[in-house]
Amino acid sequence: MRRVPLARSASLRLTLAIAGLILFMAVMAMAVQYRTAAQALERQQADLLQSDIDSFAELYDQRRIPALRQAIAERAAQTPQGRALYLLQDRNGRTLAGNLPDWPEDLPAMAGGVTEAAPLAKGCRCDLTHIRDVIGRFSSEERAEMAGDDGVIGVDCAFCSRIFPLALDSFATH
Repeated sequence: MRRVPLARSASLRLTLAIAGLILFMAVMAMAVQYRTAAQALERQQADLLQSDIDSFAELYDQRRIPALRQAIAERAAQTPQGRALYLLQDRNGRTLAGNLPDWPEDLPAMAGGVTEAAPLAKGCRCDLTHIRDVIGRFSSEERAEMAGDDGVIGVDCAFCSRIFPLALDSFATH
């Protein structure tokens, strides 16, 4: 009886093929599991970021820039260095709050999916007519107390940082 070398036996080749198939299937299953877990983590991170953005937008809608500035400053102070970037700037690029002095040049503007924060960038809604109407509701004595030595009331918008000058004598005709 002639002995067949082990390397040429059909049973060994079949065993190696099955082992290779099992190994390939195991690697594919791990790749699918890794990808699924990575996608779930990305979704969770995006949801958390969107939740933060929504809460900041709601805070802005309710109490405007001073409250938003305070909330971002508190969040930046509580966040370990390098874990998250917070930056609130006015329309002139002046930093109002956050853990950055300015946006890093090597990062694209609005990085991290924050482009969805558009509700925070509603723009300034103040105009001289509205401000004049609000100040006009005060008595002339109260308006005189608000005015500077030059007879002008300066209303500073906390959102856009513009100062709206209103002359006291302009209220006599309006």
